Amino acid sequence: MRKMSLLASILSSIVFFQSSVYSADSFNADFENLAQPPKDWKIQGKVSIDTQEASKGKGSLLFERADKNVDDPTSLEMEAFPVKEGVWELSVSYKAALYSPDSSYNGAIAFESVDSSGKVLDKDEFAIIYGKNEWKLFKKNVEIPEGAATARFRIVMNKTYGKFSIDDLSAKYLYPSPKSRSIFSAIKFSSESIGNIFYPGDKTAFNVIVECRKDWAQENREVSCVISDYWGAEYTEPVKIKLGPGEKVNTKTIYKGKFDFSSMKLESGKYYEIHGTAEFAGEPPYKEKSTFSLLPKPVTKNYKPSEIPFVSNSWDNRIKDHFYLSDRLGLRWCGIFGGWSAKPPYEPSAPGVEHCKALGMGAVLGGGPVSAIEQHGGSYKDFTETALREGAKNLIMKYKDTVPLLVRMGNEPHGDAERVKEDLVAYKAVYEGVKQADPKITVIGSSCGTSEEFFKQGFQNYLDVFDFHTYEDPITMRTIFKRYDALFKKYGDCRKPIWSTEIGLNAQGMSHISITRDMIKKFAVFFAEGGQLMSWFDIFYPDPGTKREGTNAEAFDVFYTKYCLYSPKMMAVAYYNMVNGICIKKFVQEKIYEGGIDSVLFRDKDNKCLAIIWKEKNPQDVFFPLEKVSQVRLVRIDGSSAELDAAGKGLTLTISEDPVLLFFESANMKFSEKLEKPAISVSEIKPVIKGEDTKITLNAEGVSSNDISLVAPPNWIVKSLGAEEKKLSFTVTAPANTDAREGRLLLAMKNKGGELSIPVPITGRLSMRIVPEPFKDGVAGLKLIISNNSTVKDDVNYTISIPEEIVMEKGTFNKAAAVPFTATINGQTEGKLTLEGKSQKEFKLSVSNFNPLNIYKAKALLVDSAGKTMAMERLISGFVGIQKVKSPLKMELSADEAEWQKAPVQNISEERQYMIIGRNSKTKWKGVDDLSGKLRYLWDDSFLYMRMDVKDDKYVNQKSDVAIWNMDGLQILVDSARESSEKGGKYEYSLAEGTKGPQAWCNYSADSTTPTGEVKDIIVKVTKATDGTGSRTYEIAIPWIRLLPFKAVPGANLGMCTIINEDDGPPGRQSFMGWFGCAHSKQLDLVGDLILLE
Repeated sequence: MRKMSLLASILSSIVFFQSSVYSADSFNADFENLAQPPKDWKIQGKVSIDTQEASKGKGSLLFERADKNVDDPTSLEMEAFPVKEGVWELSVSYKAALYSPDSSYNGAIAFESVDSSGKVLDKDEFAIIYGKNEWKLFKKNVEIPEGAATARFRIVMNKTYGKFSIDDLSAKYLYPSPKSRSIFSAIKFSSESIGNIFYPGDKTAFNVIVECRKDWAQENREVSCVISDYWGAEYTEPVKIKLGPGEKVNTKTIYKGKFDFSSMKLESGKYYEIHGTAEFAGEPPYKEKSTFSLLPKPVTKNYKPSEIPFVSNSWDNRIKDHFYLSDRLGLRWCGIFGGWSAKPPYEPSAPGVEHCKALGMGAVLGGGPVSAIEQHGGSYKDFTETALREGAKNLIMKYKDTVPLLVRMGNEPHGDAERVKEDLVAYKAVYEGVKQADPKITVIGSSCGTSEEFFKQGFQNYLDVFDFHTYEDPITMRTIFKRYDALFKKYGDCRKPIWSTEIGLNAQGMSHISITRDMIKKFAVFFAEGGQLMSWFDIFYPDPGTKREGTNAEAFDVFYTKYCLYSPKMMAVAYYNMVNGICIKKFVQEKIYEGGIDSVLFRDKDNKCLAIIWKEKNPQDVFFPLEKVSQVRLVRIDGSSAELDAAGKGLTLTISEDPVLLFFESANMKFSEKLEKPAISVSEIKPVIKGEDTKITLNAEGVSSNDISLVAPPNWIVKSLGAEEKKLSFTVTAPANTDAREGRLLLAMKNKGGELSIPVPITGRLSMRIVPEPFKDGVAGLKLIISNNSTVKDDVNYTISIPEEIVMEKGTFNKAAAVPFTATINGQTEGKLTLEGKSQKEFKLSVSNFNPLNIYKAKALLVDSAGKTMAMERLISGFVGIQKVKSPLKMELSADEAEWQKAPVQNISEERQYMIIGRNSKTKWKGVDDLSGKLRYLWDDSFLYMRMDVKDDKYVNQKSDVAIWNMDGLQILVDSARESSEKGGKYEYSLAEGTKGPQAWCNYSADSTTPTGEVKDIIVKVTKATDGTGSRTYEIAIPWIRLLPFKAVPGANLGMCTIINEDDGPPGRQSFMGWFGCAHSKQLDLVGDLILLE
């Protein structure tokens, strides 16, 4: 038998190699003529050849796992095949019937690049298979790194059960990697301090490591390093870091140096960036950045965890660095993945609890089995009431004497009645088990928020505190507390403390300063509304390379994680300031002044106070009364600070969308009833042109130029022009070669009676815009506008290109799968021109083979007469020109038809525009009669008009208000600052006809004057089709005031994606089709471009 088995294995392998063809340029496996997998494949679980099912031919590879075996590994590592460095196209056909409550329950195909010694150099996530699908083809481009000798596919089932099949698995070499043409592979900055957060007094130094693909000559082997603030203003002159001899590591040559800046006077608390540039003859400069801050020991570490109302959460709370980064910020509680086995003796586990013990932190133990029951995941059916009760009791008994404990019940459960009934059994058993072990331990209810079904069934009886998660704006947070209040009253006054174990922001595409503003306001509002403990999500997730950079997941992190070299984003500094600023203080008062200035006051038992003050729109200079207060420390949004003196009266301050923190001592100070007029205020702010004088004018009544000083970033020149008619004037000059995009000027008072913040936009002598040009006669393109902002004539060289396109697949876009765009561009893609002072020129380029559903990356480079370069890069898509109507639409289809016929149609009719979501494995797109749409836009001075003709076989609209996104209807995501790199926010509107009739609901707002909730001034008209189907026509008018700060003028560029939500019955929306994306994931950079025409 042994010989026969060996022979069968050899024959099987021979047959496989006949159906698996590969060279250094390609690999193909179609699984034909195979009876079983070759023996040299590394297989775990049930993996077999299916001769009854195939995408093409008669064979495929089948992965299966039963529900009861969900914890048993099911995976395959195929044989390696030869490869070479470059960009490769991976392709696979797959079919699936998997249990997938979300995409983390999947079959995953990874692609590993391996060197000649067998070491894995890189690992790419190729395909994620989840839910139920008929045969589909999926392709993705990946880069195989230099030094790779072979590559292999690794396939694994994650968390799920069911089955999936793959066929026609291939890898094909396309072209050399663009990166390989550079000598440089990476510049890495690292320090000895956790998260690059130094303590004041530490030696501040960075290790500088440059990885090269070939030898770097000694004469120019250096990295130029500059330290700047968040806005790019340089705080040091460039420092040339000489690097030592190269060290060969695999295929790379590593050069090392040290940047020691201990002698530089840097401010404690402030966020800083370090920018490094390496150059090699004939190549563009290679640039990289890192960040750091100097932060004192967290004051929270002087207190017990039970005194500090903050918890740390990350994507994976088991990673050691999660605990140490959290500790460095001052967080005293850490979330832990707690659990226990379903069989006696119900052995508990809490990975990472040893780190909590070492750091003196408390542990928030997750209830893994409860989450499994809520999600119907894994072996959840094995957890009987006894297993739940005894396991919870064992968990507490094992760890209660190790660290302080809290117990977190579950996580975001589903809210239908039958599932809640099932969940309630688990809640009761776990709650009883915890209390039997230790009645004093607080049990956090599952994070169902204000879902009423849980209250109906009595889950409030099995928790000590309520928990909700939110990623919306601060205004929405206030409504959550109002809903809790209503539910408490409705269900027998079941009032208990309200906590939030996840507060965050869907932030991809938004600037870090916008996220930081949101964070600080949410901290203030949470406690002002009565919240008692919270967690900002999240801290970090490791990235060994650069694959997370720019992703939706990375946007949540408060630390950069590239190369697993952690460094703080501005949000991490703000997180530190909020945690240590609030510390043991309790909320005292909130005061909202006329004009929208919001002030929140905290005070502790020692009369130490914190005031958080902001204004959503239009900065205002005020005198802020602080009665009987003397010394005040003001902390700005970037962590920088000033010591001020209120002199028992108050401070002159600028209140803006950047919150300020005021620290002072007072036993009984309350906010005054009104604010007072300041003695000095900013009169006029003009953009600063690099290298040229710009005038700043102040209103000053009874204040002389000797009483104040204007403080600018280092190397800026400030000159006083003296006083004239109650006004003081200064000129400021930014360095001609600065890379700053904004200058933060401070008007300081010599008596320390306050300060005014003056943010001045900075433009170079040259600037440019890249604007999409609308489709016309099958041709679209872009326009490059070059401006000379100075008064001096300049000679300029320019180039413009469209190197990549991102293809829509499965209703969304994967930026990592961008492919080269090789079409010929018609027009002047490069040239030289002379620009007179204060003039501009534009160039139009066209391409006839643009795909209107894809996203394109456009790049432009300018070089001025002095040799200084300026680069710009942006995404362009859609290319839709919107006609302006002469008269407002009547908002009646028959009356408006003639105008609508003039508007270009955007078709939503291809399978690649369709996305399946949720847990309904039966969902699939059956063609244009199942779901499709025709989208049109028009505009006038008051409104943006939309018309969507929807084909739908079934119309389901059994919801209203905030839930109308979860049924048939429309949803839009709007980027109102499309051309800006500093995104202040996003708009998301749901537009549908539900049980309350046509409604518009704002889920996210980019402007404080457009609050979330129901929007009465958006007109929604819905017309039913006469053919008996679920088809509808939507006619919508959105006031421009609902899209601020966008200004509706000819030529303006608005970003938008529009999706048609599909609900064919319970449990709600199961899929959607879209014109661009992603309204569901709130990714601002994946919208289409609308251009307003005359």
